[in-house]
Amino acid sequence: MEKDYQTSIQHSSKKIQNRITYPDSLREFIGQKTTVQTLLDIIKTYDLNEKILDHILLFGPAGLGKTTLAKLIAKESQSQITIVSSTTLKSAEYAAQFIIKLKRGEIFFIDEIHGLPTETINFLLPVMQDFRMEFGFSEKRIQPFTVIGASTSGYSLPRPLRDRFTFMFELELYTELDIAMILLWVSSEMIGSVIDTESALFIAKRSLQTPRIAINRLKLIWVKSIAENKPINVEFIENKFIELGIDNKGLTKTHRNILKYLASLKKPASEATLRSAIDIDKDDMAEFERGLIQNKMIMKSSRGREITDMGHKHLEENKNAV
Repeated sequence: MEKDYQTSIQHSSKKIQNRITYPDSLREFIGQKTTVQTLLDIIKTYDLNEKILDHILLFGPAGLGKTTLAKLIAKESQSQITIVSSTTLKSAEYAAQFIIKLKRGEIFFIDEIHGLPTETINFLLPVMQDFRMEFGFSEKRIQPFTVIGASTSGYSLPRPLRDRFTFMFELELYTELDIAMILLWVSSEMIGSVIDTESALFIAKRSLQTPRIAINRLKLIWVKSIAENKPINVEFIENKFIELGIDNKGLTKTHRNILKYLASLKKPASEATLRSAIDIDKDDMAEFERGLIQNKMIMKSSRGREITDMGHKHLEENKNAV
């Protein structure tokens, strides 16, 4: 299987080496094939019929490329894009300041849209439905535009807001092959230090199927190789990962601390109890839990979080890890 991966990577590497920065178009985006093709079909259809794109929701775990996709949608549809976070839109007034400036067909990208306060959501509902801003008993018509929302959990959005999105796409975790291909491109174009396919695949296998994690770890390895004046290869990466506490599943010290705490309790723990014990916030806990659930090391139920047999086994196999 690993040889098949390497052959596929080598076959695709020439195209990857020719890229300049990040993907220049949706067609060059690695991974999320069904979503990307559907987006291309949507953009083409709306363009042929001279229609403004309907609102789009992209959701899935952090680090899968939602912001990059939004930028590429804007480029593919030849539209300007305004990017904001939900924390910026803390009231209807703040949201209005951005929306009033939008021109026909432009894209308004709201990252972490699940974090919008109720006041802003209520303001956005008529804006997204009928392109009118309501202020008390008065209203103002605005140019039609497209909202692209990004969320780690699309179904956590209030139903009225979720219903304003015509198109909803749940992004998938990436295959090791796709991540290795991304790393080959990043190594050649962004950090200027080409790695081999074995090294790319080694990192990909230890990145929790998430491009952002893989890229960050590649950059860390690059820094270490420069600092120590050593070439990047599998042996070097493996040694650095051991030093940094990244184990063979791509889990970190914090992941293992969660497992150790659950193992010590011998009973399920609530999310609040676990966060307090490990001292991390809610969003970070969700990401750490994702990695553990993904590897079947913990399970969630109405009783709380509980370590599995695979979790116990992983702790035993990595008892000497940093």
